[in-house]
Amino acid sequence: MGVRKKTFIDVELAFADKQLAEWKAYIEANPFHKIKDYTVGKTVIKKSEQMKSIRETLKDYLSLLVEVERMREVESKKDIEVRGNAEVSSLAEEFLKGRER
Repeated sequence: MGVRKKTFIDVELAFADKQLAEWKAYIEANPFHKIKDYTVGKTVIKKSEQMKSIRETLKDYLSLLVEVERMREVESKKDIEVRGNAEVSSLAEEFLKGRER
């Protein structure tokens, strides 16, 4: 049975999934209706600044989500179809990819 090698895209997808989870947690932990102006020492952080930060994070989250889905789609097209639930060994996979050209 062949074991699928970890590719560059697999590593990038894992990193992107982790980043998406972090951004989602940040957005969920800071709902707009609970945001208030507050002061930390001499620094004043206004409600509008916090809301802008969350909006920007949400935009980044959605952009990355679209890119991750595109990368997954590209990876899924690379998989070679075989009969049944059989797996293709790495040698056979290399042979078939070379043959498709």
